[in-house]
Amino acid sequence: MVLSEKELQNQISMAEGGDAEARLKLEWHYSTRGDMERYRYWLEEGAARMDVSAMQRLALFLSMEQGGGDCKRAMQILEQGLRLDPPESTRALMEMDLQRLRHERIGIPPCGVGFPD
Repeated sequence: MVLSEKELQNQISMAEGGDAEARLKLEWHYSTRGDMERYRYWLEEGAARMDVSAMQRLALFLSMEQGGGDCKRAMQILEQGLRLDPPESTRALMEMDLQRLRHERIGIPPCGVGFPD
């Protein structure tokens, strides 16, 4: 998803006001363009607002090569998110990510390694 300049500014304004859907659109926009710095910024914003879905995406990003392989922080974010009683689908993703980070899932790339293309 690539937003026009006008729509981008509109989504930024809405996201800064706390709109989770606008943050998600900005994440998509920046990840599609390969702007990982801004992508991470909006993930961090969502996590700071205790958005458990954003927390799960941020933890996954942090655990990958492009996120610096910050496994410790990724696990902390997931553990914090699980304490917020997320919806079942998000909980399942968070638990699977934690298993991967703890090296409990066979066949899944460990922390700091990208997924194969």
